[in-house]
Amino acid sequence: MWYLEPFDEIRRMQRQLDRLFRETKSPTFGDEMSPFVDIIDADKEIVVIADIPGVQKENISVNIKDDIMEIKASRGEEKEEKKRDGYWRRERSYNQFYRSIQLPVSVDEKRAKASFKNGVLEVRLPKLEIEKKRYIPIE
Repeated sequence: MWYLEPFDEIRRMQRQLDRLFRETKSPTFGDEMSPFVDIIDADKEIVVIADIPGVQKENISVNIKDDIMEIKASRGEEKEEKKRDGYWRRERSYNQFYRSIQLPVSVDEKRAKASFKNGVLEVRLPKLEIEKKRYIPIE
């Protein structure tokens, strides 16, 4: 006789839901509101690259406080259609995005540089020089 553990069915359902969400996830800014972000720990800097298609540079803001970087973006769209017999259709959509990223090391936000080209935001954050241990002679 086959015996089913009490939580086996719940685990099976959780795996099915996880698989369903993975298969339907879209990187599109307007659909998922969660663009892909890469964080690269280079030699002397941290590089953050975010895909934010369809957004104007003026509608993106990047802020750093302590070791957390925030990316905010928004886009609006208005469509208007006029046809014969007085038919008129107007649609508006507005999407916002917010992402908070814990940086792996302390950075010098005063020397940070950001660029935005073809829907890709690139932020270069120089690492703070952490003073190495120094030997102090005893007199």
